[in-house]
Amino acid sequence: MKKTTLILFTIFAISLMAVDHTQTAEGPFEDYQKNPNFETFQAANADFEKTIKADPNDEFSRMMRSYLLSMELDRSLEYFQANIDSLENGTKFQYANLLLGMNKFDEAIKIYDSITAAIPKWACPWRHKGEALMKIDKWEEAEIATQKSIDVRPDHYDALVQLAVIQKHLDKKEAALKSIEKAISLMDQNDEEEISDKSVYQVYIDVLLLNNMEDKAKEIEKKIQ
Repeated sequence: MKKTTLILFTIFAISLMAVDHTQTAEGPFEDYQKNPNFETFQAANADFEKTIKADPNDEFSRMMRSYLLSMELDRSLEYFQANIDSLENGTKFQYANLLLGMNKFDEAIKIYDSITAAIPKWACPWRHKGEALMKIDKWEEAEIATQKSIDVRPDHYDALVQLAVIQKHLDKKEAALKSIEKAISLMDQNDEEEISDKSVYQVYIDVLLLNNMEDKAKEIEKKIQ
């Protein structure tokens, strides 16, 4: 078992001792523990959902269901890691995004690298790799990866905003201003909704201030208020 699962197992054991509750781990959940697969997971999850629906305040069942979900997540991650070489690139991309969301940045970057090597003209893995690199303070490398995303897709709105953030951090004032203004010009065409308009304008304000354009920054600030 992974460290996360072991920790949760300890929580589960303590809960069994500490909580005066008639429900036990017997039944579908115990079946899943003995034979973890998608079918036993579905049965155990449905059983907990039924119990929680009957009593929304049943904290014991909610905790146990969280434990079940964590176990299944660990099992899925182990499966994808073991079968990484046989996964289609689209599945690899989603797996890498999951790792990114779990703060497993180095693991995610390795998978993005394998995707960009296979499909260098796919913009999204480059952009997400740039995001992962930002998280581990590799800002120069993040700029390169994000720029490659834009080279592939010049109107990549999220990548342009991200590039502006990176360039601001690197104190590349003029470049950051050029990037964020290009993003602003594409705002009406953006339908991905990964970044709110307000947060984009806030980046714009920060970049304007970096370029000593206080009047323009005040104008934008009034606009978003």
